[in-house]
Amino acid sequence: MRACGPRLAAGSRRAREGAPQDAALALELGQLLAKAGAVPAALDALSEARRLDPKAPGAYLIAALLLRDTERQTEAAALLEEGLGRGVEAPELTEELCFLLLAG
Repeated sequence: MRACGPRLAAGSRRAREGAPQDAALALELGQLLAKAGAVPAALDALSEARRLDPKAPGAYLIAALLLRDTERQTEAAALLEEGLGRGVEAPELTEELCFLLLAG
């Protein structure tokens, strides 16, 4: 699946252009791109999902996990804090933030 990353990234840009105001699509694309190993494109799609729906827990959590897995723990923690600060109610955000803070 990782070999598909560049093609998926290009396809995701085209799909977002076709449905630019769809937070669910941006989130789904972010998940697919993450699974394909296309981290920068996944983070872009997840950022777009957060812009379109600032209270979408998955857009924060998936991006934070990607950041954590690429050794960007400080950015991951900041993103989770941002989500919690915006009133996103998801225990997974708090749990992951605690994990990052304890591990750091």
